Amino acid sequence: MENQAIIFLYLFQHSIFYAIIVYFIGMYPLFFSTVWTTMSLFYFVRKEKKDYLQETEGVDLPKVSIMIAAYNEEKYIWLALKSIQALDYPNFEVVVVNDGSTDNTLKILEEFSKEYPIRIISKKQNQGKAIAINDAMKCVEGEIILFTDADAELQSDVLQWLIPHFKSTRVAAVAGNPRIKNTDNFLCRMQALEYTTIISTIRRSQRVWGRIMTFSGVLFALRKSAFYDVGGFDINARTEDIALTWRLQRRYWDIFFENNAVAWIFTPSTYLGFIKQRIRWSQGLMYVIHQNANVLFHWKSRRMWPVLLENILSTLWVIGVFMMFLLWLLAIFANYSAGISFVPFVWGISIATVNIITQCIAIMLDKKYDPQIKRFLFYTVYFPIYYWLFLAFIAFIEIPWLFQKSRPALGWKSER
Repeated sequence: MENQAIIFLYLFQHSIFYAIIVYFIGMYPLFFSTVWTTMSLFYFVRKEKKDYLQETEGVDLPKVSIMIAAYNEEKYIWLALKSIQALDYPNFEVVVVNDGSTDNTLKILEEFSKEYPIRIISKKQNQGKAIAINDAMKCVEGEIILFTDADAELQSDVLQWLIPHFKSTRVAAVAGNPRIKNTDNFLCRMQALEYTTIISTIRRSQRVWGRIMTFSGVLFALRKSAFYDVGGFDINARTEDIALTWRLQRRYWDIFFENNAVAWIFTPSTYLGFIKQRIRWSQGLMYVIHQNANVLFHWKSRRMWPVLLENILSTLWVIGVFMMFLLWLLAIFANYSAGISFVPFVWGISIATVNIITQCIAIMLDKKYDPQIKRFLFYTVYFPIYYWLFLAFIAFIEIPWLFQKSRPALGWKSER
């Protein structure tokens, strides 16, 4: 058995297939990190410095409906609603959907409504965020809907930054800029770095291409007519925000990204909650890739090609990494020590160097929106292990979702 393993490893090491996998594993993070950073700098220079802030005094502003779907949010929802009431915008309503909460969420909402004007839609049965919002959309008055979460605290000027983009009738949605508020442990700080060095960087670069992977469900503004044009939220999607983003763009609507519209959010602070969140994100991504793979065969959808190909390549990279990891374990088991290195040293040094450079640039671009992020610069040395390997493992175990047409996403649970 051991001799057969050694023969297999020797033949594989000297095959063209091995060389392709090794170069792909090494080049993928180097190439895309460089592309994302370059495009982000281009976006920053050409787009981000422009001032879209709308002066509200003496201007006829559209009415905005602010929508929150909540399930067991007794800990945070009062602060979220207080931040909404402090918005520097004269014409908005607040609609909260209580999706069958079993804690004191409904009681808190009723107490809050005695002091501030909010509308409460209370559902007896918990059916999930997508269904809750689809039902509640029939009750809103504004043509522009601001979606936010029950644990998000909005900065007072978010609507002043988001609403001007809707002057163009082609704009369906504008993504806001969520930032991490709870940075009291290592895991939360790594996620704060991820929001700066990965999420914000990729959104900037994708806007240069003309299409984005997703707006964040925690803060985005949406044109109601566009919402109904694509049939609302997909109730089978594990991540309804990603699915809606793709459905809008496939109907040739534009989606913008506004860095200055900031919301402070609470991210999972335990590893169990974090893993649950990322499994859901991975399942949602796999579902969207499966649903939209056919865009590669439609010339009119060509602006979606870079986004889809990027995600297909990232999935292949995850598969390649774990193939090499399994081969490395086999080499240890078979005591195969003929100089084989399944993770070449040169790739490790190159990836670490590019990682530090690109993250420093991302922090420089984002410090305006999240001043505390500079304090976590040292954590960049841990980031390749956290992001490229730990999250790759989560993505790997969810790859089977690529081959499932749908799975109902009823109900929701807290991941914090």
